Amino acid sequence: MGNSDESSQNSVVETSNSFFIHSSDHPGLLLVNKRLNGDNYPTWKRSMIIALTAKNKFGFVDGSIETPSRAKKPADFAL
Repeated sequence: MGNSDESSQNSVVETSNSFFIHSSDHPGLLLVNKRLNGDNYPTWKRSMIIALTAKNKFGFVDGSIETPSRAKKPADFAL
């Protein structure tokens, strides 16, 4: 049969990884309760930054997370 150490290593989920998607994350998820308009941009922006940072997703907005590249990491794209 299989090695239990090997199977437990395969089932480890890195929740701190920015690419991790939690089961509660979905396209309709409301991150900020106030709709953006011309008058509330500063408070909306602050709320959005806090919400995205809490979910470890702000790097997608500020550009600190690189776009995955087949040329840089071909093993990540292998089937």
